[in-house]
Amino acid sequence: MATSTTITTDDGLTLDRTVLENALKPLARYFIPKNRLDIREKALGRGGYGVVKLAELVSDDRSTGGSVTVAVKVLQTDDSSALPLRVAYRLTREMIAWSACVHENILPFIGYFLSQDLETAYLVSPFVRNGNVKDYLANKQAKPEERLELV
Repeated sequence: MATSTTITTDDGLTLDRTVLENALKPLARYFIPKNRLDIREKALGRGGYGVVKLAELVSDDRSTGGSVTVAVKVLQTDDSSALPLRVAYRLTREMIAWSACVHENILPFIGYFLSQDLETAYLVSPFVRNGNVKDYLANKQAKPEERLELV
């Protein structure tokens, strides 16, 4: 592990690598080694915390050797003062919540990659061809009644 930094959050939680590793334990089955992701260069979308790119998730089953197309959120922070440990812990809480969600309007959580130095993080979800609802409606030029069906 890279650092032995300990920080205290605004709400009084003391964070170190051990706290992060314990928080990540329930997510172990979702960890995806970086070499299983073939991330494309072109961005599908951008947000406040990263860029979403198309990728191929290579099967870990050597007998099938296949892959599946996925969306990968490559996390980036504009805040140069953000501490990687704090960001990784917040990301872990988000992954725990997302992995527990089962709803027709929420994409399933496929997995994540988090580098040892906490500088690189990916969130992986299924790729949906029509993008988010805002882009879908803009591109489809849906009639008002079609828009209402989505509400």
